[in-house]
Amino acid sequence: MKFLTPIIVFVLVLAGYLFFTNNNNDSASNDTSLDTPALDSEDADVMIESAEEEQAQPPRFQPQNVSDSSETQDTQATSSDEQLFYVSGVNYEFDLKEIRVKEGDTVTINFISEEGFHDWTLDEFDVQTDAVDEREEASVTFVADQKGTFEYYCSIGNHRERGMVGTLIVE
Repeated sequence: MKFLTPIIVFVLVLAGYLFFTNNNNDSASNDTSLDTPALDSEDADVMIESAEEEQAQPPRFQPQNVSDSSETQDTQATSSDEQLFYVSGVNYEFDLKEIRVKEGDTVTINFISEEGFHDWTLDEFDVQTDAVDEREEASVTFVADQKGTFEYYCSIGNHRERGMVGTLIVE
């Protein structure tokens, strides 16, 4: 919804430009073969609907099992020992506060930055995604070969200190 207003403004500016360009061509020349077609209200409605549909499309990297930020996400299993998690980050927090796996599981973290420049880091398993900008994504895979409770975090600037952390529990 936050992108809808700029799209509507763009469509209106474009419609105004095409309208005035068309009127200037009519008064400057009788040759109508080079005139830009006017954008009527039906065309504008179609453009707005198209823009709304584009906004309704999920991002390229759409989590299939998203939970509320205060909840734990169980795994989306690809097999009995392969666990796949979708984690998104905004400024100073991850959407998943806790991830649980079993010892020996192969864990894949698909990380997307929804806002800002971030990464996903887990020191005890020596893993880190690439740092990505807004609407970009990165993945990392590792084997959870030790039991315990571990903190994952964003290593960019002071994001960790500002609360961009979560917990991995290996049972």
